[in-house]
Amino acid sequence: MLRVFPEGECVVIEVKDTGIDIRKEALSKLFTALEQFDLVRNKQIQGTGLGLATTRRLCEMMNGSISVHSEYDRGSVFTVRLPLPRGSESDLPEEKECVAFTAPDARVLLVDDIDINLEIASFVLSSCRIQPDLARSGREALEKAGEKQYDLILMDHMMPEMDGVEAAKAIRAMGGNNAGVPILALTANAVSGAREMFLANGFNGVLSKPMDNATLMEALLKWLPEDLVQR
Repeated sequence: MLRVFPEGECVVIEVKDTGIDIRKEALSKLFTALEQFDLVRNKQIQGTGLGLATTRRLCEMMNGSISVHSEYDRGSVFTVRLPLPRGSESDLPEEKECVAFTAPDARVLLVDDIDINLEIASFVLSSCRIQPDLARSGREALEKAGEKQYDLILMDHMMPEMDGVEAAKAIRAMGGNNAGVPILALTANAVSGAREMFLANGFNGVLSKPMDNATLMEALLKWLPEDLVQR
């Protein structure tokens, strides 16, 4: 169970569970240990134990705190307190203005192994009357690119078996009409040098996840053929 509520100048987040809980002697080490405390009862659970230590560090970086109350075999309550003053509408970032257009004849291939990502991107594309072809793996994207010419390919990076970089290289190597199709990487990888890596491996651009409508619309306007865009 999750609760979020104000407490003076703080925001309090409480997470309550009814799991197998924590022994009293382990509580003092909970936010620093890098191992599971109850190996007998947790033998089927894999993990490094870094999550709570990282959470504590993040709370401290925000001048906040995290604590836990646990009763063995009954449940645990983790409480985060963060000094976050109440904001106002003026604190919100200014939204980008979307340029209205449609491109019903655009042939777009959308590649992602996560169904919810496909649903979100498809919804945005549908607002431009674009009905994309969907592929749930790099190999499926390669198959579709071998069967049909596309105007734009939106390619997820991290996928099992054949990732987005391998798939983009393979599509380029196929030759034919899709050898020069614009391919945009969809990635949550924001580390330094990531963009350069994609551009060096056959991509034309990069879209960061999670995508917002305005950014995706800008990309469509930039990379779709002008004769397909109806303003």
